Amino acid sequence: NTSTNAGGNLNYSSRIAAMHDVLKNQLENYLIYLNNFKNNLVMIYPEKLINIEEILNNKAKTVFFFIDDNFKYIDYRPLRVKHYCPEFNSLPLNANRHFLQVYLIENRCPEDYVDAMLGHYYMNQSLWNTFSLLDIGDYKNHLLMYQESLIKKLGFKKIEGL
Repeated sequence: NTSTNAGGNLNYSSRIAAMHDVLKNQLENYLIYLNNFKNNLVMIYPEKLINIEEILNNKAKTVFFFIDDNFKYIDYRPLRVKHYCPEFNSLPLNANRHFLQVYLIENRCPEDYVDAMLGHYYMNQSLWNTFSLLDIGDYKNHLLMYQESLIKKLGFKKIEGL
């Protein structure tokens, strides 16, 4: 991620997030679904082909998107949810991040790990350089442990698509 500070200088930040196997499997199922969706769409509307090859080839900014009335691919952004999914207008744009942050804090996840996962640290400060006190292996193990308990609490199950 990049942003500009008050002095006009570019700042760089990044996040490293661990992903539990249940979540990885669901993402893999979603990508299989997208491929099948693309193939079915081509058969039904060959003239309206949307380009989701970028997603399937890991070249897109995000794997989530909307399709407008003209079959135009619109990449997902939190602000676009209000337009394309008005039934979710009552939720704050980053409700998912706030939910996760509260869950981790309430379950005593180390604050440094919560901040690292959500990108809450000083700009241009690398969390994973040679002088960092955070251990990436410990970070991953902690986050996977908390994800496991949250997945069980919410009852997430693998869902297969088309």
